Amino acid sequence: MKQNTVNAIYLHGFASAFDPNNEKVAFLNTQVNLIPFSYDSCASYDENIQKMTAVIHKHDIALLVGCSLGGFYALELAERIAGTFALALNPSYNPKQSLARVVGSHMNYTTNCPETLTQSVAESYPAGGAPRPCNAIVMVELGDDVVDPRQSEHHFFKAPSNLKFLSFPGGNHRFESLQKRWHLVEPYLKPSPQLAVG
Repeated sequence: MKQNTVNAIYLHGFASAFDPNNEKVAFLNTQVNLIPFSYDSCASYDENIQKMTAVIHKHDIALLVGCSLGGFYALELAERIAGTFALALNPSYNPKQSLARVVGSHMNYTTNCPETLTQSVAESYPAGGAPRPCNAIVMVELGDDVVDPRQSEHHFFKAPSNLKFLSFPGGNHRFESLQKRWHLVEPYLKPSPQLAVG
């Protein structure tokens, strides 16, 4: 039985897709009304923002959960759209830089279909990296070997912000401890996501 009636989407990482069997997705399905959604991580920043914004408005999405590149998008959208709340897990804090390092051909981890990331797509991302909206929580695991957790902490703390930043020992880039950390998120979902984090 779902614990909350909040409508939510899960924004996957690079070269991936919505997977109902994913551990985080399966857990979120028990907690919120999760709307199945995939985006093309090899499409431009503007294309993805437009597609995601349309889905959020269509389904009255209030909670944006994202991991890695999806965490970046969750923060971007929370800053843009009133009434939303972002939970960013091991987010990519500067996709313009990180994607530039992986330009080329890839195999989608979920669909097993080939994809190609171009330099122009990497360059379509904002130079300043991820925003720091107050209606968000960033969670990082210090065992992440893809997105440097120390650099992530520096990015989110280098400017004044009310964003809540939490780090945890161990773990990995997939942030598989979501269920264990969920109690830290629940206060912001009752009765609906709050627009400010204390």
